[in-house]
Amino acid sequence: MNFEVQLLKKSILIVDDDEALSESIKEVLASRGFQNIHVAYSISEGINVFSVSHIDLIILDVMLPDGEGYLLSEYVRESSDVPILFLIRGLASGGDDYVTKPFLPKSLTYRIIALLRRVYKDESEIIELDNCTIDLSSASVKKNDEILSLTPTEIQILLKLYANKNY
Repeated sequence: MNFEVQLLKKSILIVDDDEALSESIKEVLASRGFQNIHVAYSISEGINVFSVSHIDLIILDVMLPDGEGYLLSEYVRESSDVPILFLIRGLASGGDDYVTKPFLPKSLTYRIIALLRRVYKDESEIIELDNCTIDLSSASVKKNDEILSLTPTEIQILLKLYANKNY
């Protein structure tokens, strides 16, 4: 599967008490292809979502109705290295990056992609089958010590088949 496609499947949690801004961020991410977006409006909601869902990245505001977002960051850091993008300066409290409000949607999206790329770079683009290995990053198939090159069309077909393997 294409690495960019893998990143778009990552689960993102937005924690901001400004409902209009949260929904706007969610819409921007969805329009860019992100498929798994959660929203929380307080630290307690954020903890609940983080505790029951697999989250790959958190977008976190500092000022929340039940305390500072740093508290949620500290809670997350006790058990996880999930990247945190603060919506204001927050690097000293465990955040990995920040954007200041107001921000351009494109800038937010670029920062999210950069964080996901950095954190999840080791995820494999290799598909192992019974007697062959498909390496999508090098567009090749290795079978019985023979290496075959794949055309772009063949890669797209394989990606589609692999994405729908359980259907």
